[in-house]
Amino acid sequence: MENLTRPSNIAIGIAGLFALLCAAALAFGLAQGASNSTATERDELTASMTISDTMLSSYHPYSASASSIAFEENIDASRIRMAAISNYPRLGPDPFRYTQNQATIEQAVLCLESARFMRWDGYDAFVESRKHLSGGYASSLTLEDTSGGTAVSIHFDPGVPQASQRAEGVQENNGVYMIESGVCYVMEGDQSPLIALLEELVEEAREETGVSKEDPQKTPVDKRVWLYESELEEAAGQEQSASRYTS
Repeated sequence: MENLTRPSNIAIGIAGLFALLCAAALAFGLAQGASNSTATERDELTASMTISDTMLSSYHPYSASASSIAFEENIDASRIRMAAISNYPRLGPDPFRYTQNQATIEQAVLCLESARFMRWDGYDAFVESRKHLSGGYASSLTLEDTSGGTAVSIHFDPGVPQASQRAEGVQENNGVYMIESGVCYVMEGDQSPLIALLEELVEEAREETGVSKEDPQKTPVDKRVWLYESELEEAAGQEQSASRYTS
């Protein structure tokens, strides 16, 4: 370096400065590009969000208070997309079955219209008193709305009494109840139509699906009203594939 002339030193300094400026410009360009890319991705994500992602809330066809639950006189069945039932022990170790059959959904809706449930604070003690017992019998009916949320979930346990029966000391138990925000509400009035429907649906599901997915007696899936959860997912996947090919 000692042999370099002053002009040579200046030239080297200018070249170094130019290299630094180029590096700074390149870094700025990369940062700006990354920022634009992030903004674009964010805009695309926002645009792709549907109404169901951001705006639709679950449909609950009843009003609830601290003391009671009252169902609507006219429940909008068009807002219910699926019904699920369960039963122990008649539907086996996987006790849930599902259907999107509209006639079945409308049957369930009809039984719930104008139904009234009263608060029962003895439910926790009731459950505690039976936790060491084996066996038993229990069913449930759940309706899912078009947003994918639970519209209503009803339970049936023959051991749960009505409020009027508890007050009057009557021993006959009907056993239809629901849990809302951690509180138990027991159905008042005539429970027999809803219980009869639950029994009918459970028997129908058992005849179609057997007691397990491996049951050789079960009806072919395309001829059934009731499906196992995995079959429901497979059917949804096949439907999506078919829609892609036809669109």
